[in-house]
Parts: sequence; C-alpha cells; structure tokens
Amino acid sequence: MRRLDRCYHALGSGSEAAMQRFFESYPRPLHVILNVGWNSYFAIPQLQFGADYRADFVVMSAHSGVWIATFIELESPRARLYLRDGTESRSLRTAIRQLKDWARWVEKDRTRLVEALQRGIRLANAKGIEIEENPVAMGAGGLFDPETVILHEYAVVIGRSRELTKEDNARRSLEHRGPLGIRIVTYDRVIETLQRDLRGLREVRNARLAHLRRWKE
Repeated sequence: MRRLDRCYHALGSGSEAAMQRFFESYPRPLHVILNVGWNSYFAIPQLQFGADYRADFVVMSAHSGVWIATFIELESPRARLYLRDGTESRSLRTAIRQLKDWARWVEKDRTRLVEALQRGIRLANAKGIEIEENPVAMGAGGLFDPETVILHEYAVVIGRSRELTKEDNARRSLEHRGPLGIRIVTYDRVIETLQRDLRGLREVRNARLAHLRRWKE
C-alpha cells in the first residue's frame, strides 16, 4: 500500500493511535511541516519526560547555532477545532493546556530535558529508528554538548481544514503569535506533503524515462 493510501486509511479510522503508527513508520510529513531548522532534523517518537508527560513526537532541528525541539501532540483527525460560537473545542482546549504544562516542565531545567532526549533517542534506536547518540548539526554542534543551546516550540496536529472558517484560521494564527507560539496544524497539511512527494517522484521517474528514450534513439 502506498504511503498516501496508508495515510488515508489511518485518517479514516479517526484514531490517534493509527496516526502515531503511520508517523512512526514515515515521519517525513512531520519533518517538513514542523521542523524549524534547515540543516538537520529527525523525529523522536513517544518521548517520555518527567513522571507524567509524554509527547507523541519531538522533532529536532537545527540552524544558526542552536537546536530546536518541537513538541507535538496528536489529536484525532475527526476532532473539531472550534465550536460554532468560535470557542475552542474540548479536544483543542485540552491539547493546548497539555502543551502549556509541557512548556513549564521543559523551561525549568535544561539538564532534565537533555536526559529525556537522550533516553528518547536510545529507545528510538531500540525500535530500529536510526538516530546518532549525539547528533551533530552544522553550526549548532552536538545536540548534547554542554554549550549547545536548545530552544523549544510546541504544536498540535488535529482535525481537518475543511471544517475551518476564515475566522477559525485567524484564531489559529493568533495562538501561533501567542507567548508559546503554539502551532495548530490540521491533517490536511500531512496529505498535501505526501501529495507533493508523490508528484515529485513522478516527475523524477518521467524525466528518467525521457532520458532513457533519448539515449535509445
């Protein structure tokens, strides 16, 4: 089954667990949509930090001398983002509150964050997800070097864009401009990313076939 078909199948189930499995098998859409840096990125699945918190994914990226950890909460593809009166749905409200709880924990102590990331990478490697023990990015150095700066951002992936009004999109933008810069992303962005990848593969294939035909002539 093609990745796009697998994504549609997971979306159709409406299950967060199905989307978690899809992204663990193919995290590229998260890389494309939610990485902040430009010269290195990877995703750590199900990162446990503290006694009570677990991010569905943390996308690590780097640029301009810093690493950025983007903590991601997955919600159901069927969840609404806003109610008719413009207030946040229960699912979105709960997700945002959780992200704020995570932020308070992360901001307390860099040492605890580093330890959590190191554990997360070891567990990812145990699952067959290959990540270096101390990833190095050009200009940002090793992720776990003592002098490395690690910034953090937060995102929730939830619902579908077809249900959003112009006013709803303005509300999403307002949350992104807030103190934590929380990004609210719909699963349609994931589909768009997969569709672009598919078009790109077709273009490469067609170019190769055209080159082969010219060579045979």
